[in-house]
Amino acid sequence: ERKNSPDGPYVQIVMLPADSTSYTDQGLNGNTTYIYSVRALNAYTISSYSHEAMATTANNAPATPSSPTPADGSTDQLINSILSWSGGDPDAGDVVTYDVYFGSSSNPPLISTGQTETWFDPGTLELGRVYFWRVEATDSTGNIAVGPLWYFVTSFDLPKSLDTIAPDTSI
Repeated sequence: ERKNSPDGPYVQIVMLPADSTSYTDQGLNGNTTYIYSVRALNAYTISSYSHEAMATTANNAPATPSSPTPADGSTDQLINSILSWSGGDPDAGDVVTYDVYFGSSSNPPLISTGQTETWFDPGTLELGRVYFWRVEATDSTGNIAVGPLWYFVTSFDLPKSLDTIAPDTSI
C-alpha cells in the first residue's frame, strides 16, 4: 500500500504477508481523504501497482471536557471563581465550540453557547451554595462530546481582604 507524502507522490507504508487481504492503519488523520494503491510481490516477480483507490477516514468526536476547575466536589471555593476545563479535538483543523450548563440545581441550565474558550466566568456567586456544571463540546463537523456533571461549594464566609487587617503598631 502507498499513500501521498509531502516528500513525493507516494510512500510505501506497509508490507503484508502473502495471505493478507486487508490492512488497518492506526496512524491516519480523521476526516482526511487518502489515495492508495497496492502491488503484489514474491521471490520471482513484482507486479505493477493497482489502479488508485480513494478512502476517507471518519471524523473523530472532540475530546470529552475534563479536568474541571474548580475541581469536582471541591468546597470552600471563592464566590468569584472562574470555571475552566480541558478540551480540544484529535482531528487537525476541527474547530471546537463549547456549551456551558451552570446553576444551583443538579440539572443546570444552558448559560453559554458556541464559545471557543475553555473557561467561563459565571459572575459573582452566592456564599455557601452548591453549584453544578457541565460542558458539551461540538466540533466543526457536528460531532458532540458531553462532559460529566461536576459540582463545587462556595465558601460560607467572605475572604478577609488586606485592607481590613489592622496594621502592626508594635514596631
